[in-house]
Amino acid sequence: MKKSLSIFALIAALAGVVLYSAGGFRASAQTEPNDLFRIGEKLTYNISFGRFPNVAYAETHVVSRGKIGGKEAVEIQSKMKTLNYMSLDFLPVDTQRTTLVSPADGSPIYVKNIDNGAGVPVETATNFATKGGNGFDLTTILYKIRASGGSGSFNLFENEKFYPVVFQTIGSEMVKSEAGDFPANIIDVKSDYLTEQDFTSVKISIASEGSNIPVLFRLKTTKGEFRGVIASIQVAKPEVAPTAMPLPEQTPRPSPKPTPTETPYVDNQPMNGLPFALGETLNYSVTSGARKVGTVTLAAPERKLVKGKDSLLLTATVTSVSGPEIFRVTNGLRTNIDPDTLAPHDFSVRFDGQLAGFNQDVRFDQTASKVVAGNLNRIDVPVGTHNVLSLLYAMRLFNLTPSKDLNNPVNDTRVAVFWQGRATVFTLRPAQPQTLAIGEQKYAAQEITVSAGEPQLNALGLKVWLSSDASRIPLRINIGAYQLDLILPGVQ
Repeated sequence: MKKSLSIFALIAALAGVVLYSAGGFRASAQTEPNDLFRIGEKLTYNISFGRFPNVAYAETHVVSRGKIGGKEAVEIQSKMKTLNYMSLDFLPVDTQRTTLVSPADGSPIYVKNIDNGAGVPVETATNFATKGGNGFDLTTILYKIRASGGSGSFNLFENEKFYPVVFQTIGSEMVKSEAGDFPANIIDVKSDYLTEQDFTSVKISIASEGSNIPVLFRLKTTKGEFRGVIASIQVAKPEVAPTAMPLPEQTPRPSPKPTPTETPYVDNQPMNGLPFALGETLNYSVTSGARKVGTVTLAAPERKLVKGKDSLLLTATVTSVSGPEIFRVTNGLRTNIDPDTLAPHDFSVRFDGQLAGFNQDVRFDQTASKVVAGNLNRIDVPVGTHNVLSLLYAMRLFNLTPSKDLNNPVNDTRVAVFWQGRATVFTLRPAQPQTLAIGEQKYAAQEITVSAGEPQLNALGLKVWLSSDASRIPLRINIGAYQLDLILPGVQ
């Protein structure tokens, strides 16, 4: 049983390497020369085992950069959770990890891990400042592998023992995933540590173009092969760097059980860290060519507890029509989302007439990577899948810096979106800032072109213009023959 836990520990560490390699530890289109990490980057992976899909998921987030104990550090948060039992030989895993890493050389400073797999949270912490700087842990040595150009050797320190780790590039491949297709280099990793944990082969495929993120990892055991494939790539604005604090001592211990007293939920709490506020209401004039069609209102009207979950309601509602059209007043979209991650809990579409075929009511089970339609239909989707309304708000938080080389769009953002009964990948391509005219007024804006793997969607020519200020308000939205322009003071 102990080795089964080590298997998932290594999977989690392999997922964690994306934080280092996506950061590149090199200058790139999204990384300043003196900034070794892409602060704000969040990546998700779907994990399969043999013929069983979606047995687990992993998520990584480069949160911030600051100081701890007087040392420069990058804070990385990651989590991994198994979604079902495969056999008695593989235990359920539910872990959350916070890692503080030196941006100078990629060595670990401090690691805190919370294991929820046994029901009672167990917290362990390691202060690497007391280790004398000899060797790397399971996560940071994977960064060294990435930073070394695909071949070399380092010492791994695990279980109070040193292990040599040797790795080399053995070939290349095209990795197809929910986040897109990536040409990648295959790196083979060998070590006595892996042999002791019953691994017969460990390979990592790293994208050879763009931001060079790991897009696939394969771990073979005597019982079968685990595969982790990139599912979503998002870059949000970084959080404020943490203030300096002393390093805690290593104190492995079970976390205390929560006290029975619970803080009562308060409706309509203010939003923190988002470019929009609770209660924001945006009115849009809808036109088709020179003809006015009506108005649509986007709103974030309330934050309440919905089915036991803290939920922010988002709506897109037809508020007026001009003459006969394809929609009617009160038609529109509704979704409840997580106020922290902006991931949707549910999604409802209500239209009359020609658009009635799009009507639906679905529920998002993010922990199980499912979308539930009705009572029985459970549809597999990548972790962090959005709907079209939640994406419109989430993109305001993304770091949509345009690529310097138009022929190498490394800054495209790929997001899984539930559309017409399945998840499809939307690619957001940012353009250079420009001046956008709405009526007689002009505004600094950025055009975002949205494409997908659906010919019908691409035929609509989806585009969104976001304001260049901190609010990132959608100023204009193009959908096929229709254009939505924000109604500003003095503009009708």
